[in-house]
Amino acid sequence: MREITIKLYQYDELTDDAKEKARQWYRTHFDFSFEQEAIIEDAKEIAALMGLNIDKVYYSGLMGLNIDKVYYSGFWSQGDGASFTGHYKYRKGALKAVKDYAPLDKELHRIAQELQNIQSKYFYKISCDITQSGNYQHENTMRFDFRLNWEYLYTTMAFEADISEALRDFARWIYNTLKNAYETQTEDEEVEESIRANEYEFTENGERA
Repeated sequence: MREITIKLYQYDELTDDAKEKARQWYRTHFDFSFEQEAIIEDAKEIAALMGLNIDKVYYSGLMGLNIDKVYYSGFWSQGDGASFTGHYKYRKGALKAVKDYAPLDKELHRIAQELQNIQSKYFYKISCDITQSGNYQHENTMRFDFRLNWEYLYTTMAFEADISEALRDFARWIYNTLKNAYETQTEDEEVEESIRANEYEFTENGERA
């Protein structure tokens, strides 16, 4: 019987090439689910402030996992993005509420302002159901079924495109927030810090022991 002894190394003992391989291993096995769920819950909170009741969020991101009705497969492929289903109607004080909740997020302020501007032209009576269709999860898979009170039945429906785009912009905001969080946590410095903190050991060429 022959015994083979393999020497193990801490991250900082590896060569540059081996360190890169170790970082790639970490990214492959990195669990983003906790951060992802927190971002989705925050997005639902913000949506409620704008009068948007989200019942599902579909997210195309990284690693091909399915967690609590959130689906994602990669940040670089066709079909990447976020979408949601639910119901939208005007919520009084939405713009102020969003600014109070996220005072530094100009994109959220813009979306809330856009929704308010459109609603004001129609006496705040616009509402819609939001569904999702297609094989992907990006914002363009969202479908909108609009309603107005009966007295506006014969008015132009020009608001439909504007409301739809504002709600799709919110879906884009969800996706970009998720993507930015993932990229921040998988930057070299963050990966190295996590590897050191967990005291992972590797073979000489950077393979996980």
